Amino acid sequence: MKKQRNKNLDLIGEANDAEPSVSVIELLENALRCLQEGRIEVTVADQVRWKPGRSVQEHRHDDLFHLDLFDGTGSVILENRSLPLRNVTLIMIPPGWSHAFTSSPNAVMRNRTVKFRLLGSPFPPNVPYMYLPQPDESLLRRVADGLAWNFEEWQMRQEGWEGVCGGILGNLTALMLRAGIRLHGPQPHGVLEEACYIMAMQCSQSLSIRDVAARCGVRPDALSRLFRAHLGVSPREYLQSIRLKQARSLLAGGFTVTEVSEQTGFSSVHYFSRVFSRIFGLPPSRCRPGHRTVE
Repeated sequence: MKKQRNKNLDLIGEANDAEPSVSVIELLENALRCLQEGRIEVTVADQVRWKPGRSVQEHRHDDLFHLDLFDGTGSVILENRSLPLRNVTLIMIPPGWSHAFTSSPNAVMRNRTVKFRLLGSPFPPNVPYMYLPQPDESLLRRVADGLAWNFEEWQMRQEGWEGVCGGILGNLTALMLRAGIRLHGPQPHGVLEEACYIMAMQCSQSLSIRDVAARCGVRPDALSRLFRAHLGVSPREYLQSIRLKQARSLLAGGFTVTEVSEQTGFSSVHYFSRVFSRIFGLPPSRCRPGHRTVE
């Protein structure tokens, strides 16, 4: 059966004068919650050089996400809608959306691409695709660096690579979803954006909220008010959620509890185990390969 499309979901990222769609915001926020509860499995990671005039026929994936960074000119078809690829374009395609790609007949096009699925948490239907033909420099830098790191891990296949790739793609997908929420809702405070970036990039280090606030040029209490007003949690709770999600991915990749504790910035393995057990309802050792996870 052909999917019935909501006209409000045509394009995330295109400038328009319409009122923000609450339905789109709710879908993206639900997707973020599912992302936090699930686990990511990478199926393909590649860096592709497109010859002039090359095409990939229209197709869809029932359970795979598509995340692409294009550099060059061409076009993409998303659910029968043709959109240009010019210079740098970011695209995220959730499961179920048909898509096709074509490079310009006169120029080479390059793209970094990854396909992955979300395990353990059903993704809500009708989540819109993300088409960002002019991404801001901050988002572009993070996605480009993350895709390059993911490709390196995919190629090397060293011990624990699955957990590392899952953590990277979880962060990148969250960044893309947040970008969509920003485009359809009130703009967050710039300090909040910078604080979230610092936490995401340095969650493995010994990082205090006072340090984050100082680097953002605000007092800790002011930073706390921003987090509670825009995200509904304290800065400490937000940082802990990043560390715990990364920890779960690393555990699934085969790292020991001690190694994960050290790599996710917890002060001790005992404190890490206690927090992990409280949040997820089972000890971290049960999340390593070979142990059956209690639902």
